[in-house]
Amino acid sequence: VILYVVLANYATWSFGDSTPDFADIPTACYTQFRMLMGEFGMPDGESSGFNFSFGLYLIIYFLMVFSLLLNFFLAIVVDSYSNVKTEVSDCQIENAVLSDFLCTFSYPAVRVMRGWPSRGRLLDALLNANIEWE
Repeated sequence: VILYVVLANYATWSFGDSTPDFADIPTACYTQFRMLMGEFGMPDGESSGFNFSFGLYLIIYFLMVFSLLLNFFLAIVVDSYSNVKTEVSDCQIENAVLSDFLCTFSYPAVRVMRGWPSRGRLLDALLNANIEWE
């Protein structure tokens, strides 16, 4: 957040008098948010052309804010993925997708052969079970 506001202040100080998108700090923050969403307000028409300080600002903004936020997002996703992967590998009741699929559809035949209760009776028994005992 501090870096975001510092860059908005720099943009207002450098380009505020010539570019209305950076006229004041709140407008510069909004313009930077639009840039973060992918809308880089490059000048067009008579005001187009290369401005070294504006180009330098855009490069600094892209490298510092966009790349930094992308790295934070990727770190969160990778960390969550590794946590889920660990939980799945430690899981005792989950099989592979194919064996789970096979077990789901072969249960009625196996139930009859082994004398297991139906799924409805099993569900009723589990819902009515007293789980408070130790």
